Amino acid sequence: MARFTQLQDWLSWLEQLHPKAIDLGLQRVYSVASSLNLLKPASSVSHEFSGAFNSTNVDVCPTVVTIAGTNGKGSCVSVLEQALVNQKSNNKACVGSYTSPHLHHFCERIRIDQQPVSETLVCDAFAAIDKARGDISLTYFEFGTLAALWIFAQKNIPYIVLEVGLGGKLDAVNIIDADIAVVTSIDVDHEEWLGSDRNIISQEKLGVARTGRPLIIAETTMTPALEQAATQSECLLVDRDFSLDLTSASSDQWQFIYGNHSQILALPSLPLPSVAAALVVLDLLKLLPKPNCLVELMAQVGLSGRYQKAIVDGKCVIYDVAHNPAAAIQLAKRLKQETIADNGKTLAVLAVMSDKDHSAIFEPLYEVIDEWYLGDLTDITRAAKALDLMPLLDKQQCHYCIEPTIEAAFHKANAIAREHDRIIVFGSFYTVAAIQSLISRECD
Repeated sequence: MARFTQLQDWLSWLEQLHPKAIDLGLQRVYSVASSLNLLKPASSVSHEFSGAFNSTNVDVCPTVVTIAGTNGKGSCVSVLEQALVNQKSNNKACVGSYTSPHLHHFCERIRIDQQPVSETLVCDAFAAIDKARGDISLTYFEFGTLAALWIFAQKNIPYIVLEVGLGGKLDAVNIIDADIAVVTSIDVDHEEWLGSDRNIISQEKLGVARTGRPLIIAETTMTPALEQAATQSECLLVDRDFSLDLTSASSDQWQFIYGNHSQILALPSLPLPSVAAALVVLDLLKLLPKPNCLVELMAQVGLSGRYQKAIVDGKCVIYDVAHNPAAAIQLAKRLKQETIADNGKTLAVLAVMSDKDHSAIFEPLYEVIDEWYLGDLTDITRAAKALDLMPLLDKQQCHYCIEPTIEAAFHKANAIAREHDRIIVFGSFYTVAAIQSLISRECD
């Protein structure tokens, strides 16, 4: 009999199951995956605790794409999902995706053809994992990873896209041998687990690659580890083997160049290196859309919480989960690129986690944000207190307002904002989720 029947009961239990919230390593999750018959024996391309995905009921073993990186992973996943769904030739499920974290509901992490799976299916997966694990303790993320793999096996999914949660080599998704590996960006984040050395971080993220199988690197600022990986014949490197050109197109266009392929496309809301890397993956799969379909794809792609625009009370609200220095730099760059009518201002609604480099996150945004509105994420123990961020803003003589909650901070910014102002909500997945939920409730 299953331990629980409701998803929330499972999730509450999982939060307390393992003594550490993050416990990198593959042995535990590999053992349980083997017990569930999710893995074929390890091959010559495998890491020690890694093997090919086992799905015996499909005509062809599923193709697995694993994506690692500091930022831009979810964007790469999103492009692959949309492109594969666009090319479905029958009613059978085409692509399964596993990402993290979620914004509003756990089931967002496990999607089939872009749609979150049902709570019932996740509960069934959790029950199977709980039975198979015996006395092996698993983290919340490891349980979720195994649930995704179990569901994809049950549904006979031909294409599987796995986003690394943290790091790469020792992340739970790396129990699967990737047919194609992607590294999107390398920067400093999660220092407690990964350190602050970009070369060491590179080595960790490159651990998702497999010998003799394609590796796509979309990072332009090289490290010794990246340079070494780029010498391998199976590696495709941005600005060498494929490129994204903004100079030969208008301000709202870009040019994708890869081999004999060159096309000017509309500028999407997602980071271009991740988009370009996804297009290279599609070409390797012999599924790169034809030129007219590629134009349509660029018009379709987007990701909740990644420079996502909405109109609230007649004003532009931009949601962006930017939560580390590299993401803040990209956010600032994007805000600068867009002109605001009638001398409109940029108002920021912000809450961040306490373990982030606040100074480095704020630094690139001082020149593009006119007013700051800070509030606490009262239900998140990891969140920084708004009052603790005041010294950084005082030092820069910023115009700011502190409210008791992030919801109150948004209400204040929204009340002050004029028609041509824009409100940027950023700093964490929790921040974006809180304000999106607030607006949803108030619009009902």
